[in-house]
Amino acid sequence: MHDRRVAQKRARAAFHRSEAERLDAEADAAEAARAAGVSRWGSELPPLFLLMVLKRLSGMWRPRAYGAIRATCSTWSSIFDAWCPELVLPLRWTAVMADKMAWFPSVTTVDLTSMSLHREEHISSNLVELRSLPSLHTLTLPASCTERAEDAEALYGLSTLTELSFVEKRIDDDGEPMVDEFNWVLDLSRMTMLSALHFDYCATFTDDRMLAMCNHLTGLTKLSINDSFDALSTEGLCAVTRLAALATLTFGSNDNVTWEVLQAVSQLTALTSLNLPNCTNVTTEGLPPVMGLTALTHLDLNGCYNVTTEGLREVSKLTALRSLILTDCDNTTDEVLGTLSCLSSLVELELRFCYNVTAAGKQALRTALPNLTIRG
Repeated sequence: MHDRRVAQKRARAAFHRSEAERLDAEADAAEAARAAGVSRWGSELPPLFLLMVLKRLSGMWRPRAYGAIRATCSTWSSIFDAWCPELVLPLRWTAVMADKMAWFPSVTTVDLTSMSLHREEHISSNLVELRSLPSLHTLTLPASCTERAEDAEALYGLSTLTELSFVEKRIDDDGEPMVDEFNWVLDLSRMTMLSALHFDYCATFTDDRMLAMCNHLTGLTKLSINDSFDALSTEGLCAVTRLAALATLTFGSNDNVTWEVLQAVSQLTALTSLNLPNCTNVTTEGLPPVMGLTALTHLDLNGCYNVTTEGLREVSKLTALRSLILTDCDNTTDEVLGTLSCLSSLVELELRFCYNVTAAGKQALRTALPNLTIRG
């Protein structure tokens, strides 16, 4: 029985490989025909048909289908190039995308995290190809790109880039990021063109790298560090005070976000959005300094269950607030909602899993703030 299953799996794998090769050949032949002006579908199919196709494919990356769209006719090709702003690139870059970046001159956003782990060693050559995208400004990469010199050199050449994200995809049997023996080689000081930087599950982003980044990337307006698994201490997080231009700051799921960190954050007077989801050591004592950030329009305290009712009442001092997330904040009560009635700019409030809030409390707040949408 086992041998038969293995044979079936191998047969299926062989079929899929041959089918992929056939589709690649057909897509290449269709593109060659289009380029030569001999597309068998003519040159002027109605754009309305294209709109229907694009709506069907919306939110998915299907490179062969997109190749077929471009090969259909010159009208569809030009419309697609103008429409396509984002590429979530496939596992098989070499077979599908090599030398085809010229297809997408309007692309602004590329995501390479879908590349399978056994292909990551080839990302540097893929990054070099991205230099032919004149409008590229947002890029998402696996965190391993911080550890290979060839990837780092390729990144430095993306001169149009303004937003960069790293996501750790490698995990061990316990679901933890695999960071042993990995060495960070990316020199962030060479990427002063960045205005936004994001790290998710990047346990190799430590205090010294945080300090070096804050010393050199002083033009950052967005910074997001989520699930750093204690690689960043309270001291490292406090270095954020050097980023005076920050408008959006996210510290997610980090136990080292304490009152000392919030004291440092309170010096960022340009801040309009502060996100502290699941930072369980944020307490009532840490919030008063943050309430001095009068420019804040968005505050996320999702999962900050150690903030008491007294601390949540302090939020009413943020008179510019438009969006507030109190999901899973156990101490949110009708009394807290009553204090929010003075926030005339508030239009969005998240109260999911706030079991100490009643329907009457929500209705009273809706009456006081008619433009407010409450979720939860």
